[in-house]
Amino acid sequence: MTNTERTRKGFGDILDLENPQLKNLPKPKQKNATFIKFSFLDLDTVDEEDEYYWNLAVRDDQNNTSRIEAMQVSYINYGWLYNDFPPCIGTDNRPRDGRTRILAAKRAGERWIIVAIFSYDDNGSPITSYISNSLACQQRPASTGVCINDFIMAGIACVNAGECLPERSAVEDLVYNELQAESFFSPRGGAITKIVNKILDDVLEEGTSGGITVVRSREDWQTWLAKAGYVKGDYILLSVDNPTYAMRAWCQHLLPHFSKNKSTATIILYTNAKTGTKARRYISEFAVNLQYYYTSSFAMVNRAQSAVEIKVADPAPYTIAGAIPQIHDNHNINSFKLVDISDY
Repeated sequence: MTNTERTRKGFGDILDLENPQLKNLPKPKQKNATFIKFSFLDLDTVDEEDEYYWNLAVRDDQNNTSRIEAMQVSYINYGWLYNDFPPCIGTDNRPRDGRTRILAAKRAGERWIIVAIFSYDDNGSPITSYISNSLACQQRPASTGVCINDFIMAGIACVNAGECLPERSAVEDLVYNELQAESFFSPRGGAITKIVNKILDDVLEEGTSGGITVVRSREDWQTWLAKAGYVKGDYILLSVDNPTYAMRAWCQHLLPHFSKNKSTATIILYTNAKTGTKARRYISEFAVNLQYYYTSSFAMVNRAQSAVEIKVADPAPYTIAGAIPQIHDNHNINSFKLVDISDY
């Protein structure tokens, strides 16, 4: 059977927009939105580097590789199922739901996937509306659900966008009314209070969290670096998220490098911090701590012998080439250019 206006080949079968089970599915709750129609999304047009497919401020773990791989396995075992509402796409071509399903289908080699097209009204708070509708779509049986941290990151994003004041009453209104947390958590269990308190804690100092960050696995960043032109083996990729990581970098990576090579070691940094404020602090502290271990090594040798004083070599035999751009709205996260840590 060939493709027609209402059918496409896919998932080892025929995808049919006229399937009765599909047409009878209850529509998900969406604010300021009107359902338009079911349609096909051409997966060849989906760019995985498009930030709207990254689950920023929607999933705490963003595009978790294991979730995508698990969905791929589901497609292999069961094909396309009509008992679950398809991914929701706006007339602006931005996904509100089903990012994981879309990416899993694309990676599985599929060309087409059924989607539901909605028209979303501009209510003056586009970021809050986008996040709220994305979370609302998770109220369905086949969803992997949401967790407390998903709501925390959503709230932080709304404050950063200037659509919610960093005050308790405003954040409570956001969590209860806009994000509708009571649809996911019992008000008696303390979860919603925890969400509100954590949002306020993260934005308390400056009124914002300094932006939300793009978080990926080490393997994903190595792929990013390859696209940016960096050859694996020519750099040392290091996380900055723990005070001990600078010490480990010095002992486990740099000292072995210096013992075998005369060349300068090239370091590239990344973080798993969820907010820009923490990411900047971790980057700065890592650089300071690494310099401390470098100079302390000379002090140790000089203390161990008195024949000659060895001065600290300048420049150091390592260089921090930069950090991966991860802070949304502050870095060019769609580029393949490192950020100088002095401008991070």
